[in-house]
Amino acid sequence: MQANALGATDLLPRPLGGKPLLTKVLGDIEALAGDQPEFTMKASYGASAGLTALQNVFAAASMGAPLNPKTIDEAGEAIVF
Repeated sequence: MQANALGATDLLPRPLGGKPLLTKVLGDIEALAGDQPEFTMKASYGASAGLTALQNVFAAASMGAPLNPKTIDEAGEAIVF
């Protein structure tokens, strides 16, 4: 009763193994360990620029530094083209 109230949805027998635990938490872990998809960030300049800009925004915010509008504008232009 208490475990259900805390959000428990499954039971795992002891001793706990790493793979069964990850499978319950993440789903089919084998699918995550398979081959990488053909799409890469290098293949898409716009997506790569957007990701870099977001990383810079979050890094600046976490350090209390000002945002660099030029970098954000350049990323926006790369995404649009």
